[in-house]
Amino acid sequence: MTGAELVRRAAIFQRPERVPYDLPDEYGSDFIWVGMEPDPAWAPPVKGQDEWGCIWSEPSELYPRGTVEICPLVSYDDLDKLKFPDLTIQGRYARARALIAGNRQKKFVVANTRVNYLDRLKLLRGYEEAYSDPLLYPDGCDELLGRLCEAQMTVVRQFADMGVDGIFWCDDLGCQDR
Repeated sequence: MTGAELVRRAAIFQRPERVPYDLPDEYGSDFIWVGMEPDPAWAPPVKGQDEWGCIWSEPSELYPRGTVEICPLVSYDDLDKLKFPDLTIQGRYARARALIAGNRQKKFVVANTRVNYLDRLKLLRGYEEAYSDPLLYPDGCDELLGRLCEAQMTVVRQFADMGVDGIFWCDDLGCQDR
């Protein structure tokens, strides 16, 4: 039974011959993890700026990817000026395609969208604003969340067209103030 078959059977409670696992390389895995990469042509106009316009601090031991120091959407009045990256650029998915093409052991392929609309709301607006905006600015927040959800679905469709077996995204909903 292949890794993909094991995971599918476990997910729908059809008693696979063993429990699927995802362990460090030396122990093996029934999964292949793929993800969307940054735009290969992206060159930040400002040091630390990501494709969404967020400006990040330098990584540290406490925050390995850094923290957003400047959020690009200060006011919902500027929502129409906010530019989303082009998530359909095929170069973003070249590594994922190569990993999928090399899946000779028929492992379960999981794609991480790397566009979590709730996480991105916090990055674009700020941590406290992301939680207060639904109450204070419901129309603007709803519009932004709709656009972010569509961006996430654009990435999901890209991976679905590649034939991945599952889609993964997560969020860290707390402790950013510690």
